[in-house]
Amino acid sequence: MTEYDVIVDGSNLLLYGSNKRNFKVNLKQLKSNLTYFRKRGQRALICVDTSTISKIEKGKINTTGSFEEFNEILQTNDVFEIYSDHQMAEFALKFECPVVTNDKFRDWRSGKASHKNSTVSKEQWEELHKQSIPHRQDKSGKFTTVPPIQTKIPALIDEDPTESMANENLLLKEQLESLRRKNELHRAEIATYRKILNIG
Repeated sequence: MTEYDVIVDGSNLLLYGSNKRNFKVNLKQLKSNLTYFRKRGQRALICVDTSTISKIEKGKINTTGSFEEFNEILQTNDVFEIYSDHQMAEFALKFECPVVTNDKFRDWRSGKASHKNSTVSKEQWEELHKQSIPHRQDKSGKFTTVPPIQTKIPALIDEDPTESMANENLLLKEQLESLRRKNELHRAEIATYRKILNIG
Protein backbone atom coordinates (compact mmCIF):
# COMPACT_ATOMS: atom_id res chain seq x y z
CA MET A 1 0.00 0.00 0.00
CA THR A 2 1.33 3.44 -0.93
CA GLU A 3 2.25 5.74 1.92
CA TYR A 4 1.30 9.38 1.42
CA ASP A 5 2.87 12.63 2.65
CA VAL A 6 -0.25 14.71 2.28
CA ILE A 7 -3.99 14.34 1.66
CA VAL A 8 -5.49 16.87 -0.77
CA ASP A 9 -9.12 17.93 -0.45
CA GLY A 10 -9.68 17.70 -4.19
CA SER A 11 -13.24 19.02 -4.14
CA ASN A 12 -12.15 22.06 -2.12
CA LEU A 13 -9.25 22.66 -4.48
CA LEU A 14 -11.59 22.37 -7.48
CA LEU A 15 -14.32 24.63 -6.19
CA TYR A 16 -12.64 27.09 -3.81
CA GLY A 17 -13.81 30.61 -4.63
CA SER A 18 -16.61 29.25 -6.84
CA ASN A 19 -19.28 31.67 -5.63
CA LYS A 20 -18.90 33.65 -8.86
CA ARG A 21 -21.87 33.44 -11.16
CA ASN A 22 -20.06 32.17 -14.25
CA PHE A 23 -17.48 30.04 -12.44
CA LYS A 24 -15.79 27.30 -14.45
CA VAL A 25 -13.33 24.66 -13.29
CA ASN A 26 -10.22 25.28 -15.38
CA LEU A 27 -9.06 21.75 -16.19
CA LYS A 28 -5.65 22.87 -17.47
CA GLN A 29 -5.10 24.79 -14.25
CA LEU A 30 -6.33 21.83 -12.17
CA LYS A 31 -3.83 19.52 -13.89
CA SER A 32 -1.04 22.00 -13.19
CA ASN A 33 -2.12 22.44 -9.56
CA LEU A 34 -1.98 18.70 -8.92
CA THR A 35 1.65 18.54 -10.11
CA TYR A 36 2.59 21.05 -7.37
CA PHE A 37 3.07 18.24 -4.85
CA ARG A 38 4.97 15.82 -7.09
CA LYS A 39 7.34 18.60 -8.15
CA ARG A 40 8.22 19.08 -4.49
CA GLY A 41 8.83 15.41 -3.85
CA GLN A 42 5.57 14.88 -1.93
CA ARG A 43 3.22 11.97 -2.56
CA ALA A 44 -0.34 13.26 -2.47
CA LEU A 45 -3.62 11.36 -2.21
CA ILE A 46 -6.34 13.51 -3.78
CA CYS A 47 -9.83 12.93 -2.35
CA VAL A 48 -12.74 14.04 -4.53
CA ASP A 49 -16.30 13.50 -3.38
CA THR A 50 -18.79 11.59 -5.48
CA SER A 51 -21.26 14.48 -5.63
CA THR A 52 -18.65 16.83 -7.16
CA ILE A 53 -17.74 14.27 -9.83
CA SER A 54 -21.44 13.64 -10.55
CA LYS A 55 -22.20 17.38 -10.85
CA ILE A 56 -19.33 17.86 -13.31
CA GLU A 57 -20.50 14.85 -15.33
CA LYS A 58 -24.07 16.21 -15.46
CA GLY A 59 -22.92 19.74 -16.33
CA LYS A 60 -24.12 21.22 -13.02
CA ILE A 61 -20.54 22.40 -12.44
CA ASN A 62 -19.05 23.97 -15.55
CA THR A 63 -15.57 23.10 -16.75
CA THR A 64 -13.32 24.45 -19.50
CA GLY A 65 -13.25 21.00 -21.10
CA SER A 66 -15.20 17.76 -21.33
CA PHE A 67 -15.97 15.29 -18.55
CA GLU A 68 -13.65 12.83 -20.33
CA GLU A 69 -10.77 15.31 -19.92
CA PHE A 70 -11.65 15.74 -16.25
CA ASN A 71 -11.85 11.98 -15.78
CA GLU A 72 -8.45 11.56 -17.43
CA ILE A 73 -6.94 13.95 -14.84
CA LEU A 74 -8.48 11.82 -12.09
CA GLN A 75 -7.12 8.62 -13.65
CA THR A 76 -3.55 9.94 -14.00
CA ASN A 77 -3.28 11.04 -10.36
CA ASP A 78 -3.66 9.21 -7.06
CA VAL A 79 -7.34 10.04 -6.68
CA PHE A 80 -9.77 8.36 -4.28
CA GLU A 81 -13.48 8.99 -4.71
CA ILE A 82 -15.11 9.63 -1.33
CA TYR A 83 -18.76 10.04 -0.35
CA SER A 84 -18.05 11.97 2.87
CA ASP A 85 -15.28 14.11 4.37
CA HIS A 86 -14.83 11.61 7.19
CA GLN A 87 -13.14 9.22 4.74
CA MET A 88 -10.59 11.90 3.88
CA ALA A 89 -10.02 12.51 7.60
CA GLU A 90 -9.50 8.78 8.16
CA PHE A 91 -6.83 8.74 5.44
CA ALA A 92 -5.07 11.68 7.12
CA LEU A 93 -5.10 9.84 10.46
CA LYS A 94 -4.00 6.55 8.90
CA PHE A 95 -1.02 8.08 7.07
CA GLU A 96 -0.35 10.62 9.86
CA CYS A 97 -0.23 13.50 7.42
CA PRO A 98 -1.97 16.86 7.00
CA VAL A 99 -4.87 17.74 4.71
CA VAL A 100 -4.41 20.50 2.11
CA THR A 101 -7.70 22.39 2.25
CA ASN A 102 -9.29 25.77 2.91
CA ASP A 103 -12.25 24.02 4.56
CA LYS A 104 -12.48 24.74 8.31
CA PHE A 105 -14.55 21.56 8.97
CA ARG A 106 -16.67 23.57 11.43
CA ASP A 107 -19.64 21.18 11.42
CA TRP A 108 -17.42 18.14 11.95
CA ARG A 109 -15.46 19.85 14.71
CA SER A 110 -18.62 20.97 16.51
CA GLY A 111 -20.30 17.58 16.15
CA LYS A 112 -23.09 19.05 14.01
CA ALA A 113 -21.97 16.86 11.08
CA SER A 114 -21.63 13.13 11.62
CA HIS A 115 -21.69 9.84 9.78
CA LYS A 116 -22.58 6.42 11.13
CA ASN A 117 -19.44 4.89 9.60
CA SER A 118 -17.05 7.58 10.83
CA THR A 119 -14.37 6.65 13.35
CA VAL A 120 -13.08 10.23 13.65
CA SER A 121 -13.75 11.96 16.98
CA LYS A 122 -14.45 15.68 17.45
CA GLU A 123 -11.00 15.99 19.07
CA GLN A 124 -9.36 14.39 16.03
CA TRP A 125 -11.25 16.73 13.70
CA GLU A 126 -9.94 19.65 15.78
CA GLU A 127 -6.38 18.36 15.47
CA LEU A 128 -6.76 17.78 11.72
CA HIS A 129 -7.99 21.37 11.36
CA LYS A 130 -4.97 22.71 13.28
CA GLN A 131 -2.59 20.72 11.08
CA SER A 132 -4.35 21.49 7.78
CA ILE A 133 -2.50 23.42 5.08
CA PRO A 134 -4.42 26.14 3.20
CA HIS A 135 -3.91 26.75 -0.52
CA ARG A 136 -4.22 29.73 -2.83
CA GLN A 137 -3.86 30.73 -6.44
CA ASP A 138 -2.72 34.20 -7.49
CA LYS A 139 -4.05 36.21 -10.44
CA SER A 140 -1.43 34.74 -12.76
CA GLY A 141 -2.69 31.25 -11.87
CA LYS A 142 0.29 30.23 -9.72
CA PHE A 143 -0.83 27.68 -7.15
CA THR A 144 0.81 27.26 -3.77
CA THR A 145 0.08 26.11 -0.26
CA VAL A 146 0.37 28.57 2.61
CA PRO A 147 3.08 28.17 3.76
CA PRO A 148 4.74 26.34 0.87
CA ILE A 149 4.33 22.58 1.38
CA GLN A 150 8.04 21.88 1.81
CA THR A 151 8.26 24.17 4.86
CA LYS A 152 5.43 22.27 6.56
CA ILE A 153 6.43 18.77 5.42
CA PRO A 154 10.24 18.61 5.15
CA ALA A 155 11.52 16.74 2.13
CA LEU A 156 15.02 15.79 1.03
CA ILE A 157 15.07 18.72 -1.37
CA ASP A 158 15.53 22.49 -1.34
CA GLU A 159 12.76 25.06 -1.12
CA ASP A 160 12.74 25.53 -4.89
CA PRO A 161 13.60 22.06 -6.22
CA THR A 162 14.37 21.05 -9.75
CA GLU A 163 12.17 18.35 -11.25
CA SER A 164 15.05 15.85 -11.15
CA MET A 165 15.54 16.50 -7.42
CA ALA A 166 11.83 16.01 -6.76
CA ASN A 167 11.79 12.79 -8.79
CA GLU A 168 14.85 11.55 -6.91
CA ASN A 169 13.07 12.24 -3.61
CA LEU A 170 9.99 10.33 -4.77
CA LEU A 171 12.20 7.42 -5.92
CA LEU A 172 13.87 7.28 -2.49
CA LYS A 173 10.43 7.17 -0.84
CA GLU A 174 9.37 4.31 -3.12
CA GLN A 175 12.56 2.40 -2.29
CA LEU A 176 12.02 2.90 1.44
CA GLU A 177 8.43 1.71 1.06
CA SER A 178 9.59 -1.36 -0.86
CA LEU A 179 12.08 -2.18 1.92
CA ARG A 180 9.35 -1.75 4.53
CA ARG A 181 7.09 -4.17 2.65
CA LYS A 182 9.89 -6.73 2.33
CA ASN A 183 10.56 -6.40 6.05
CA GLU A 184 6.88 -7.01 6.82
CA LEU A 185 6.92 -10.07 4.53
CA HIS A 186 10.01 -11.49 6.27
CA ARG A 187 8.37 -10.98 9.67
CA ALA A 188 5.26 -12.83 8.47
CA GLU A 189 7.42 -15.69 7.14
CA ILE A 190 9.31 -15.95 10.45
CA ALA A 191 6.01 -15.98 12.36
CA THR A 192 4.76 -18.81 10.09
CA TYR A 193 7.95 -20.85 10.61
CA ARG A 194 7.64 -20.43 14.37
CA LYS A 195 4.08 -21.73 14.28
CA ILE A 196 5.16 -24.74 12.21
CA LEU A 197 8.00 -25.53 14.62
CA ASN A 198 5.71 -25.23 17.64
CA ILE A 199 3.24 -27.65 16.04
CA GLY A 200 6.01 -30.22 15.44
